[in-house]
Amino acid sequence: MPQELDWVTEEKIKLGDYEKDFFYWKNDDQVDIMDIKEAFSKYGDILKKNFGKLLNEDDKFRTFWNAGVFVYVPSNTVCNVLLSLFSKSSSNPVFSRLLFFVDKNSEITIIESPDKNKKSVFYGKAVEIFVGENSKVNYVDLRESNQKRTINIKKGSADRNAVLNWVTVEVGGSDSFDEITTFLNGEGAKTRNLSAFLGDKEQQIGLSVKAVHNARRTESRLLTKGAVAGNSRANFRGLIEIAENSKNSDGYQKLEALILNEGAKVDTAPDLLIKNNDVRCSHGSSVSQIDDEKMFYLNSRGISEKTAKKMIVEGFFASILSEIKNDKMQKEIIKTISYKLGA
Repeated sequence: MPQELDWVTEEKIKLGDYEKDFFYWKNDDQVDIMDIKEAFSKYGDILKKNFGKLLNEDDKFRTFWNAGVFVYVPSNTVCNVLLSLFSKSSSNPVFSRLLFFVDKNSEITIIESPDKNKKSVFYGKAVEIFVGENSKVNYVDLRESNQKRTINIKKGSADRNAVLNWVTVEVGGSDSFDEITTFLNGEGAKTRNLSAFLGDKEQQIGLSVKAVHNARRTESRLLTKGAVAGNSRANFRGLIEIAENSKNSDGYQKLEALILNEGAKVDTAPDLLIKNNDVRCSHGSSVSQIDDEKMFYLNSRGISEKTAKKMIVEGFFASILSEIKNDKMQKEIIKTISYKLGA
């Protein structure tokens, strides 16, 4: 990930266009960001070839959507983009489609987050990202708002020597489901998928992460950390699939989960589907409670149980939150974590 992204500020966010169903900020005029319906007239060839290409027939929002954004990054471009989608009315659900087309030898960091001040009864999206040869995409998806329900289908394709990195942080109060899939279609392509979630009360969280190795020397890292409190439930599914022609590929997935009280629950199902023997691939998962020795140590130093639990959970998430290269956004996430833990 690039260094500190202090380009996201209140002043720049205000430049967004609230007349549409989204607002954005970018730091390079060569990058085109527009309503996806308008984009068909300017980028018709790209959209006709790629719009819906990565989605399954039964994927939600494939055919029904009421908001859409197209982002085009030309070759040899380095840029940052802030993007937010919302509904003008809290009673209207948001069904959005996002398509990012990144040409060769470019790099883009995208931070996407719903507007916390514009809540809707339902927020859902289908994202497709196409990463060209030798390009890199960092897609950061932050959700700390209290949308009632969210469903997020995110899929990407990486060409030769391309990199697609995902960071997903779900610490809001909504029931949510995320499906994140990367197709490593070019030799030497890589993906790093980092996810963090925190559930409380009666919250239901579903997460499915997948990497599909379709070429030689491809690499995937699927790393998830989650914590559940109250009577919340989390369901995790992970899959690394390596095709027959994907010799010398390397895949790894790991889930770590903390159960913060007796009523919470986490179900895990990491899996591997390997069709080539000349690869390296493994997975692991651990579900545990907060270490009693850590709690005792902090309590013995005069730290209350609530504050100690908050400190332990923040430390648990630190490796993923550090990938959000923006101090303000990190602090907002940590503030939400503290609130949900009652500290």
